[in-house]
Amino acid sequence: MEKAQSTSSTPPETEMEKAQSTSSTPPETEMVKAQSTSSTPPETEMEKAQSTASTPPETEMVKAQSTSSTPPETEMEKAQSTSSTPPETEMEKAQSTSSTPSETEMEKAQSTSSTPSETEMEKAQSTASTPPETEMVKAQSTSSTPPETEMEKAQSTSSTPPETEMEKAQSTSSTPSETEMEKAQSTSSTPPETEMEKAQLTTSESSETEERQSATSKSADCDCKGCAATGPTAFQPKDDAVLSAFKRGGRRFLSDWYEDREWITLCTKQNKVFCAPCRYAKQNKLITFSGHKENAFTTTGFNNYKKGPEKFDTHEGSDAHGEAVMKCTALTGQSIVSQLNSQVAEQQQLHRNGLIKQISALRYLLRQGLPIRGHHDKDGNLYHLLQTWAEDNEVVRSWLQQGRFMSHDHINELITLMGHDVLRSVLARIKANDPAWFALIADEATDVACNEQLNISVRYVDYDYNVHEDSLGLYRLTSTDAATITAAIKDTLLRTGLPLKLCRGQAYDGAANMKGHRSGVATRIKTEEPAAVPVHCWAHSLNLCLQDTCRQIAVLRDALDLAREIDRLINYSPKRKTLFNINQQASGDETPSSIKPLCPTRWTVRTAAIESILSNYTTLMDTMQEVNATTRDEYGLKAGGVLAALEKFNTLFALRLGQLLFSSAEEVSTTLQTKDLSVQEAVGSVESLKTYYRRQRKEEAFDSFYMLTEQAARELNIGEPTLPRYRRQPRRLDDGSEPHRPAGPKEFYRQVYFQACDLLTGELTERFDQEFLKPVVAMERVLINAANGNDVSNHVDEVMTSVFGKDLDRPKLTRHLAMLQDVIHQALPEVKKVTSIRTICSAMSTDAHRVTFSQTHKLLRLYLTVPITSATSERAFSSLKRLLTYLRSTMTEQRLNNCMLPHVHKDIVDDMDLNAIATEFVSLNQERMRYFGK
Repeated sequence: MEKAQSTSSTPPETEMEKAQSTSSTPPETEMVKAQSTSSTPPETEMEKAQSTASTPPETEMVKAQSTSSTPPETEMEKAQSTSSTPPETEMEKAQSTSSTPSETEMEKAQSTSSTPSETEMEKAQSTASTPPETEMVKAQSTSSTPPETEMEKAQSTSSTPPETEMEKAQSTSSTPSETEMEKAQSTSSTPPETEMEKAQLTTSESSETEERQSATSKSADCDCKGCAATGPTAFQPKDDAVLSAFKRGGRRFLSDWYEDREWITLCTKQNKVFCAPCRYAKQNKLITFSGHKENAFTTTGFNNYKKGPEKFDTHEGSDAHGEAVMKCTALTGQSIVSQLNSQVAEQQQLHRNGLIKQISALRYLLRQGLPIRGHHDKDGNLYHLLQTWAEDNEVVRSWLQQGRFMSHDHINELITLMGHDVLRSVLARIKANDPAWFALIADEATDVACNEQLNISVRYVDYDYNVHEDSLGLYRLTSTDAATITAAIKDTLLRTGLPLKLCRGQAYDGAANMKGHRSGVATRIKTEEPAAVPVHCWAHSLNLCLQDTCRQIAVLRDALDLAREIDRLINYSPKRKTLFNINQQASGDETPSSIKPLCPTRWTVRTAAIESILSNYTTLMDTMQEVNATTRDEYGLKAGGVLAALEKFNTLFALRLGQLLFSSAEEVSTTLQTKDLSVQEAVGSVESLKTYYRRQRKEEAFDSFYMLTEQAARELNIGEPTLPRYRRQPRRLDDGSEPHRPAGPKEFYRQVYFQACDLLTGELTERFDQEFLKPVVAMERVLINAANGNDVSNHVDEVMTSVFGKDLDRPKLTRHLAMLQDVIHQALPEVKKVTSIRTICSAMSTDAHRVTFSQTHKLLRLYLTVPITSATSERAFSSLKRLLTYLRSTMTEQRLNNCMLPHVHKDIVDDMDLNAIATEFVSLNQERMRYFGK
């Protein structure tokens, strides 16, 4: 620019003075003066500018002048505006598209002038009275001289051919470097520079272009999988055979560096690391704002593995990398709408994952029977369990921060959904069998809130002969009469979709309202469905046998009352229990045991309490003696009475006799309470118990028992056995005959011993000879005899005439039973004689046998469906006791059922589909669907 000013015949200041001195002249005079200062007339420059137009310059000028009355400058503007490529327009485009700032000629001229720092435009506007159009032309020109003069000066100092700037911009040179006008358009946003500056800019940009092309040619020519990928795709192999080649100076590339660095790509030809988006952006000239570009990750490759993670993090935080990632994503990514939808979907999935975590925590608490909420929501087990998970789980942490859907209403709603899911699973198991036979099991109990609860359970047999007993829930009763209980059972069956016509048995305890012959629950249901055979729970029957026996034998009754009193004295007082423990340690007992409580209702579980007294007999006598000596209240008196009883032989004899009778009955009671017990197995267990008591009634057994008792009494320093004091019969009962008196103590205790065995044997025979056994035993005989190849015609008649005859087809059943022996020999060749129903079930284990011998299959399922005990309802009440505590006594019936079902059916809860629960919860209203997604 300075050279152009130095070679001009008229300096910028002179031109300005001329413009100011002639400001009052017409625009035409200004135009003439401006043309006179140029060595080349404006027409020549105009002709050059119009040489590329579609019409001749003369015609354009004539048209412009003939259609306008404005000054020549205005006509010139119109002519230039109608031209396809006017010089001024081209210059303006070059100025608007340039990205490299440069000082204008006006600024340079002002920097060397002594005049004030105002621009030529300001001075021209302040002194000129010319029209606005002329002033605009002058303001648009970036030189103090007309554009034609400046262009000629630039041409006079340039070594390029005397072509105009417009011709340069329009020239389509085949050389690798860009033209002067193109470079000016791509790099300058300010007015055009001088020819020297343009030449220098061209030289620097050409060298930069050549450097970029030579640098990128290395990776562009590479044909490896990482470099040949289309787009900013990263190649991240994890094979050690490939990564072993990426090493330098004893350090190598590690596959762990891929984590959280999706941009890393490997070149297997150069064995170097590149940045996929940065290399793609540089090859396609996408990086325009960021100045510093790391060639190590774009062109030359990175292999300084000693500082690998450090350099990776530095590059990832650079502006160039951020711009490259942003632009690559804009080119190859989704649309804005798709990205927004994707973000919404991600947020919904995050919310749904948090909901599933909350449901998972609820599942754990319900399965274990633990409380959900505390006095406040944030004091409960659910919140603190989620808070524990949030320590190492971002999903749970985000869910707790949002705090939505954690109110008690939402929690109760989720508990309801989970309880319903468990109940549906149980019903699906029952209805999956064809026909879906089942048996009813019911029992009632009082909860901690003094409400009468009825538990209803069902027993059913699946296709593989597996017996199941599942609880359907609790039903709160307003009354315990038979009519109310029957209505509750029928209502439950109606709600669960189990028709009463498929009921094939019912098991209750011996209460009058359940087992009454005239109007009990069993009688009412049997009236509607005769095949629902009533069963008195065998576990309850065995308990009643022991209870009646002990009540009739005074020695046993007194010994059990003494055991109960000992439990109260020791376990109900911390002071006396501590004293007992001290005496126990002083006795040197290697295996000390505490005093067990005596169960008030279940007689078959009293063996542990009796054994704990016998094992601590000496310690108990010492403790009672010390309590009696040191305590002056009523407990001291009771301790003295207990001590006196313990020092008697009859107490030791009664406790040992109770241990003998109760221990064997307890083993049978445990067997009778199993879920999959069949009638054959139950009858066999009871018969074995009766045989045991008959064997104990023999003289040899008594002599051995009595001898051991005497030996134990001597070791405990207990007195010799004596006869109880004789008491004369009252006169009103005395018939004149002499009552029987035992000859000695041994004769007396023999009488007590035999009486207990006889009473138990009689009670077992009477209570277990129930009416329902006849058709069930007939089915058992049919199956066993048919499996061994014996005649079963008589037993088949008995089965077909029973209440189960309507479920079987006699002709088919006869044919199928005739082939049962062959089926067993084929399936179980090692079996010589069949004695168990389970053996027949094992032989019928294949689907082909079940389909071919369908009547035998039905007979087996009917036989196994009949219940034996109501122990499942008792177990449900044990769960109720754990769930409905004093602090949770205000729980509603619906919530209690939904909390108890997952606690009882743990196997179903373990396989629960949490996603299905979440989907059902979300689908209940539109707000949840928007928050969690459909």
